[in-house]
Amino acid sequence: MSHNRKKELSPDFDGLNNLIELLALKRKKKHCCHHHDNRGAACEGCACSVLAGARPRVDRFFILPEGSTNFINLQGAGNPTDFLFIAFNDETCCATFEFQSTGGPQNPNRLIIDCRCICGLSPASPPPPGT
Repeated sequence: MSHNRKKELSPDFDGLNNLIELLALKRKKKHCCHHHDNRGAACEGCACSVLAGARPRVDRFFILPEGSTNFINLQGAGNPTDFLFIAFNDETCCATFEFQSTGGPQNPNRLIIDCRCICGLSPASPPPPGT
């Protein structure tokens, strides 16, 4: 009896697999990595476009995360955190930044963020010489 039940469920199970595959395909189509802009970057958002043209270990940004009205502030002071751009992967939409922690310049921390979660980027001025 259970064998017949499995046969009865098989089409539904295949239908569920097909639905999962269809949803995965739709999700991939929405993913930034299936659209290329005119500079060859795979992500389609504004932040993605800025990061695709950013200079690693040169450009610095204040980061405004999606859904927030304030730039990221990890130091707890009144000013937003100054993030040094390290890398951008246009296949995964991941951006890597470094920022200074209380450990000083010899111990930078890393922030890896999906660029689709960034609502805005503002250029940050470079730190004063000798800091």
